[in-house]
Amino acid sequence: MNSMMVVLFPLICVTVIVAGVFVVRYRERLWLDARDRQRKIFGRHAAGAFERLQRSFWIGFVGVVAIVAGVGLLVRYVTVVLS
Repeated sequence: MNSMMVVLFPLICVTVIVAGVFVVRYRERLWLDARDRQRKIFGRHAAGAFERLQRSFWIGFVGVVAIVAGVGLLVRYVTVVLS
């Protein structure tokens, strides 16, 4: 395995995990900011249609997926390096 990869891959995995935690933690604020930007871009009535389809739950769900992916990649990395 490439020595640069040995150093960078765990850092990337940890970064993905930390980013996922921040997304889950601040999902409501992220959702409100995205909603406000959509209102500015598309107008209030068009953004209302987006609001009915989107909730902060889905932003949190993406954060959880990032955490699971980061942990899975990190576990895979450790098993490959130790074998």
